[in-house]
Amino acid sequence: MLDLQLAEPQLYESPYPSIEPPTTPVWDFMFKRNNISEKEAHKIVYLEEDTGEQLRSFELQRHSFDLAHALLQKGLRKGDMVVFFSENTIQFPVLVYALFAAGIVCSPANSLYQPEELAYQIEDSGAAAVIVSPTRLETAKVACQLTRMSKSLYVLSDNDVDGVPCLNPHQADATQQHRLGLVDAEDTALLCYSSGTSGTPKGVQLSHGNLTSAILQAMTMTPGSFTPSEVWISVLPMAHMFGVIAHILLATHIRATVIIFRQFHLKRFARAIETYRATVSHIVPPIAVLLTKEDMESSTYDFSSLREWRTGAAPLGKDLQSLLENKWGVPVYSWYGMSETGGIVTISDASTKLEPGALGILAPNMTAKILGNGELCLRGPNIMRGYQNRPKVNAETFDDEGFMHTGDVVEIHSDGYIYILDRLKEIIKYNGYQIIKYNGYQVAPAELEDLLLRHEDINDVAVIGTNDVGRATELPLAFVVLRDWMNIRDTATLDSKRSGIQDYVAERVAHHKRLRGGVIFVNKIPKRRELHSRERSTTDELFSPSGKILRVKLREYLKTGWLSLSSEESQTVLTLKF
Repeated sequence: MLDLQLAEPQLYESPYPSIEPPTTPVWDFMFKRNNISEKEAHKIVYLEEDTGEQLRSFELQRHSFDLAHALLQKGLRKGDMVVFFSENTIQFPVLVYALFAAGIVCSPANSLYQPEELAYQIEDSGAAAVIVSPTRLETAKVACQLTRMSKSLYVLSDNDVDGVPCLNPHQADATQQHRLGLVDAEDTALLCYSSGTSGTPKGVQLSHGNLTSAILQAMTMTPGSFTPSEVWISVLPMAHMFGVIAHILLATHIRATVIIFRQFHLKRFARAIETYRATVSHIVPPIAVLLTKEDMESSTYDFSSLREWRTGAAPLGKDLQSLLENKWGVPVYSWYGMSETGGIVTISDASTKLEPGALGILAPNMTAKILGNGELCLRGPNIMRGYQNRPKVNAETFDDEGFMHTGDVVEIHSDGYIYILDRLKEIIKYNGYQIIKYNGYQVAPAELEDLLLRHEDINDVAVIGTNDVGRATELPLAFVVLRDWMNIRDTATLDSKRSGIQDYVAERVAHHKRLRGGVIFVNKIPKRRELHSRERSTTDELFSPSGKILRVKLREYLKTGWLSLSSEESQTVLTLKF
């Protein structure tokens, strides 16, 4: 076991056989193979659970190719950026592969975004166009109006919608087809947004080579999990990296059948496993919690076809894993990755039963460096090119040897298995930021704090995550200093302001970023002042208004001081003392 007190970094090489990183771009890698049989070409690869609409493998290839030409005929060019805003639909993978084929960078946006959040991604990515599903059109219209740049807005539909021009494969004019430009494996293919280890969301640049390498790495680790006979239920958002790597990239490569859900419904999800004879279900911890509830009787559903649960996006606790396995008789295996690694770090081998908490062995061609504080740093062909237009953050994220800081504290045992112990919370180089995970989604405290500081009643704020054990997730909670806090004494006024602040946030952010952990009114936010070499540390430095937020102090307060308060006291403005 790794000694976390070691000063010298420890290096670990993957024990898996090396892969040969592909030199072809994604579309060619998927569709320009000579060994595809007629049966494979006509296999149903996507089926929408809501509508029953189907898409066969050869149709995915043809429609994406035609749509690539339609994109070029709209005036887009190789290297342009397109923000794609849609719920899970059968057209989602078609557009993704069309953008790949044309050499246009795809930047998928969370389908739950509110206009301000979408506008941020449009502007930050430098998008040349925004493509939306019909159900997300109104949000996209407002977002485009909020941006300072003129955008081309298209709706992915057979017909124009509310005056917005449509985009579809049938628009490709064979007589005027543009020649698809040469796409290189080093070209950026995907720009997913992630908060990384700190700060507000940033565009993660993943090349075609990063993505194709991630596919081969996954298949090498557990080949029995990736066969043409796979039937997968897609409830993961396809705009999320877990959904991209599993239900778009790997699914297409092996010609799996993917049953698409536009929205998650627990009992319809369970019934779909039975109806379609699903072999694997990719889930996140909150779904695992729901599956273990009393109203989900295992005798009601036939899961005999289900070979394994695959959990990702956030760690699954040992107790929850045992509950899930015992209730349904289906083993749980892990999938550990992040946007910055193309969704792959390790996938546990389904042929080997792991101890609870073990994630698996480092993916092929990857090298891990464990720092003295236990932080995992990674290098490999699947590692991102960097964060777009963030040179300072990139300099902090990558070291001189090309290793990328992950922010995860791990142990690597003598057998090579990786165990996550914690996430770095108060590291100076990461500016003290914490990333909250709600239902598998990232919530950046800095993003919510920036929004809250624009509220007319708020003078200062700090956001942290508080654990909800029952739902196996974290809830965003805000410590708020009101502008006139010294003049407010009655709880009715404070309750009204608390509700108003929560509503203010809920109206402006996606549902997973809402302040479900609540709002706590305090007299000040603990912050650390940067001291000069000759200055002595004092208690005053904990409340320097310009310093870094000491979230660790607030988390400690929740575990100690907060629990000792009466219900009446917790509704007042609290005087913090550390």
